[in-house]
Amino acid sequence: LLALIFYIPGVYLEWPSDPWEHLRRINEWHATATVGAHSCWYKSAYFIPYSLLSWATGLKQLFWLDFYYTGICLLLCWQYYRLSRACGLGERASKIFVLIQAILFGNNIFSFYRYYGISSSIYAQIGAVAITRIVLEFATRGTPHAQHCGSPAIEPIRKSFWHWPTLFASILPAIVCLVPFVAFNHQQGIGIAALGVLAIVIWRTIEWKRS
Repeated sequence: LLALIFYIPGVYLEWPSDPWEHLRRINEWHATATVGAHSCWYKSAYFIPYSLLSWATGLKQLFWLDFYYTGICLLLCWQYYRLSRACGLGERASKIFVLIQAILFGNNIFSFYRYYGISSSIYAQIGAVAITRIVLEFATRGTPHAQHCGSPAIEPIRKSFWHWPTLFASILPAIVCLVPFVAFNHQQGIGIAALGVLAIVIWRTIEWKRS
């Protein structure tokens, strides 16, 4: 049912709008001899759909692009679901949260999912949410709602957030992989992730100092 929210309206291509530029970037490799000759070669978000749909053109490509668009939107929804679980929400509440953000999450008058579904921004957002969730899972390990996180890296013993050996072993490898993934798709995602991590650090620091 969640997939239908994205699939029924399909890829947003109202003219004029930025998605036309994103579609052009996906197809630009048709006119280049090498991957690096592309104007946005460093953004994997455009090469992935091209790799999947390079055999199709015109309306046939748009037909299959709707499936790709639906899939990438569901991946972002899955990260938001895991984030809500890491925040301590139950399964039902997390599903409601995902549904609400899928419908209402937007920028001005247009939906984030529809407007950025075939752009690199949605990949950066997936990475930013994942970074925030991983840090939150680490910060809440050993707390009553840590059981909702479902991460094998979370230890059952409550430790200081700045316990460096655990910090490096638990979250550093994932962060090292995710930061370039975000940066090479949309640099603004680094700011989004940094804001989320900063909020978690401040919250965790204040929590320690309660009497």
